[in-house]
Amino acid sequence: MQQTNDRHRVFFEASADAMLVIDDGVFVDCNQSTLDMLGFSSKEELFLTHPAKLSPPIQPDGRSSYEKADEMIELAMKEGSNRFNWVHVRKTGENFPVEVLLTALPFEGATILNVVWRDITSHVKLEEELIEQRDLLEQQVAERTQDLEKALNGARLLGEVVKQSGTSTIITDAKGKIQYINPAFTQINGYTPAEVYGKTPGILNSGLQDAAFYQDMWTTINSGKIWSGTLQNARKNGEVYWVRLKIAPVTNEQGLITNFVGIETDISEFIEAKEKAERANKAKSEFLSSMSHELRTPLNAINGFAQLLEMDRQTVLTPKQSGHIEQIKNAGAHLLELIDEILDLARVESGKMAFHFEDVDTRVMLKECIGLSSASYNQLNVVIVDKTARNLPALHTDSTRVKQVFLNLISNAKKYNVENGTVYLESKVLEDGMLRLMVRDTGPGIPPKYQSQLFKPFSRLGAEKSNIEGTGIGLVLTKQIVEEMQGRIGFESTMGVGTTFWVDFPIYQEMESAAS
Repeated sequence: MQQTNDRHRVFFEASADAMLVIDDGVFVDCNQSTLDMLGFSSKEELFLTHPAKLSPPIQPDGRSSYEKADEMIELAMKEGSNRFNWVHVRKTGENFPVEVLLTALPFEGATILNVVWRDITSHVKLEEELIEQRDLLEQQVAERTQDLEKALNGARLLGEVVKQSGTSTIITDAKGKIQYINPAFTQINGYTPAEVYGKTPGILNSGLQDAAFYQDMWTTINSGKIWSGTLQNARKNGEVYWVRLKIAPVTNEQGLITNFVGIETDISEFIEAKEKAERANKAKSEFLSSMSHELRTPLNAINGFAQLLEMDRQTVLTPKQSGHIEQIKNAGAHLLELIDEILDLARVESGKMAFHFEDVDTRVMLKECIGLSSASYNQLNVVIVDKTARNLPALHTDSTRVKQVFLNLISNAKKYNVENGTVYLESKVLEDGMLRLMVRDTGPGIPPKYQSQLFKPFSRLGAEKSNIEGTGIGLVLTKQIVEEMQGRIGFESTMGVGTTFWVDFPIYQEMESAAS
């Protein structure tokens, strides 16, 4: 018997688990593992201590440690054993979780409780991490579900938008087989879904585009790029119509093309209106050209007779008669100028104006324009000041047409100036490789209400009520010529300060490189 007790004592003391003895509700013995776990130095610190004193006031389930400890002890005494989780406190004040096993044992005519504590800190930590991971996963699932619901709702909404859209929409698989068409497709082309599903969009082929056209289309979309263009398709009834088409590839998460989406807009009416406008514009230009030629002959005759009367030495003219002849000559010259501008405008609009591009020394060209402009009659005593850079870049352009542009701009700057005003010529090289030449006047400026009409034909911007001569065509013609030579034109105007017209022309790079 003594040997058995000795063996139990050795096992009790050597156990890696904390082992204790409870008698009459308090601890009366423990092993070294218990002291190590609690941080105590001797058993005396533990003796006659109620388990609740080694615990926080409240257990994780919210119950009082005293109340619950007595309940667990009573249950073990009644059932013979009791296993449960508990939170104890180390001497340092640190809480730690343990698994507790209470076993009732007979001892010297009474019943004691053998207590085993197993530190489950790592287990609880792992459990908490698992719970955290579970909660996180549940949150992610909830968010993903919400995202999917949003995506589904968005897809339904998009599907409804496509369905109700007046723009024809077609969806094919990666091989070009039609999987979906919206009602607008049927309305435009005449085909029902049953007639096109499983077929290719080739059913719309009108035969008016060659194989290279479609090869380029397929090469583009199969490379993952969007293709857009204009072509002629054929409806179910064979009627050919113009369409603006855009095709976009759809890819999956691996980047592989799964579908193609095509959106087509019937632009037949637009094309027809455009062609009609072009025909009308051509007819207008031909009419203006014809009329201008018809007017030139009698005008030349009138001017010729006026000059003959002026040069006739046998007839002495009175001052009044001489004035009338001068008026005839001025009116004739003005009408000839108008005719020339109308002819030029007609040529530009019909694409018949010839341009002769050559290397142009910008400095020499401007000098000639200044000379011609300065020599013309100037009732306001306006002076021209050249403030352009000395080393102006060269241009590769039509010298005659460029002179025509600047002579018109300088003439306007003189006519619409103030008395004793100034016309400044200025220059600037732009970052996009263009040379900007500016004609700035010190006139009254252009009223804001007229500025939007500046480049419209036959618009004098209110000057028709003044004694300033003009045709209302010069700026329109100037703009057309500049744009035909790949240039740009614009203006800035401030009331009471003046107006600046600017023209941008591409700098001739080869000539510039050679000069440098």
